[in-house]
Amino acid sequence: MKQTKLLIIGGGPAGYVAALRAAQLGAKPLVVEAAELGGVCLNRGCIPTKALIESAGLYRTITGAARQHGLNVGGVAIDLETMVKRKEAVSRTLRDALGVLLPSRGIEIISGRARFTGPREVAIEPVGPAGGLPTGGPEERVAFDQAVICTGSSPWHPPIPGLDLPGVIGSDEALALTEIPASLAVIGGGAVGCEFATIYAALGSRVTVIEMLPNLIPTEDAELGQALRYYLEAQGVTVITGARVELVERLDPATDVEAGKGAALRIRLATADGLRTVEVQRVLAAIGRRPSTAGLDLQAAGLAVGRRGEIPVDAGLRTGVPGIFAAGDVTGGILLAHVAFEQGIVAVENALGRKAQFSQGIVPRCIYTDPEVAAVGMTEAAALEEGYEVAVGRFPFANSGRALAMGKPEGLVKVVAEKASGQLLGVHIIGPHASELIAEAALALHHGSSIDDFARVIHAHPTLTEAVKEAVLDARGEAIHK
Repeated sequence: MKQTKLLIIGGGPAGYVAALRAAQLGAKPLVVEAAELGGVCLNRGCIPTKALIESAGLYRTITGAARQHGLNVGGVAIDLETMVKRKEAVSRTLRDALGVLLPSRGIEIISGRARFTGPREVAIEPVGPAGGLPTGGPEERVAFDQAVICTGSSPWHPPIPGLDLPGVIGSDEALALTEIPASLAVIGGGAVGCEFATIYAALGSRVTVIEMLPNLIPTEDAELGQALRYYLEAQGVTVITGARVELVERLDPATDVEAGKGAALRIRLATADGLRTVEVQRVLAAIGRRPSTAGLDLQAAGLAVGRRGEIPVDAGLRTGVPGIFAAGDVTGGILLAHVAFEQGIVAVENALGRKAQFSQGIVPRCIYTDPEVAAVGMTEAAALEEGYEVAVGRFPFANSGRALAMGKPEGLVKVVAEKASGQLLGVHIIGPHASELIAEAALALHHGSSIDDFARVIHAHPTLTEAVKEAVLDARGEAIHK
């Protein structure tokens, strides 16, 4: 039987970062991965979607905004095959780099599916390349001193009739389409759904986004959701909120007005105004995700999952079984790769005898639509619910010299602060490069900065970051350029 002091199950964001941190601390961890290194984020999530978003955004710029810059570009056509190949190459480059980096740090990698056979032992079933079918080879038993479970999450679909029909796809399939659908309905107006709406609307699909709650991106500040709806609709996207999907059904082929291009599926919706239908060529289910624990045989280790299928952990990422930790999406918290990075570090540091804690109070949240959305800290509604008397500041990018020069005046920065003390509580951005701008706000919240602290920081001109400072100043009625 193989022995290891530190076993890491899963080579995604939590797992590979945990392994690299462990190597920095002098350990030689063993990583078991059933598919590709990098997990969903690198191979089927964060990275490939952003690659496609860049391609789609470039096409939109060339065919639209370029004219405003005096650039008349003719003969532009979409080569979806090349676009997809580029996306795959970006992921492959990063995945191959991990395949070199981890072994160079003394980290052993086994391709296989791990399942617990006891509180200090797993059996590993070998699999083929890139998480293919089991090879049929013998299982390998591994005994461990400490283990970190980092098996991530998988798509979750509610029991809606028809979601298993041909033409209904998930995010994995949406990343690998061989042709652009003439019409696409996206069920789910969260981050994933809105990002794919952005991609395919830019590439020419007639896109409809369907969200059950009153606003798009419903976990974010309501103003951002309302603004995003405005900008998506300006790009030709139809947005339906407050609608529950009751059924997806296949249309009679005779209704196809053009072979391969006409509507193939009908979605039946229940809205406040009654029943409504949407007919499209394809449906993308982007409804949610759930922790991936299937096949781990957690009960053999003495572990039980929580109500949502998550592995419960404390602030040190310890499970209920001594010596077993969990990190990343499998813990059921905020399902973001950068959260998984930090949790992997905290878990492995504790597994190796250090004392570390994870706090999810200040986590930047980014959505890569056009324009981008980013936020950190409390929404205005959440602050009011917690009893704060708030001061709110706003600054539109239409008043930003840099945004206007870039030809990207859409959006605004919104700041929520405690009225009496001026302490920053949350910053919310929709606009150009919001995902980069939010880092300054996260740092300010991390250090407990107040409006006065922020106001004293000189921001370079002309930059987009000036809009953040102006919004902070506006929270006390002192914005200069508004």
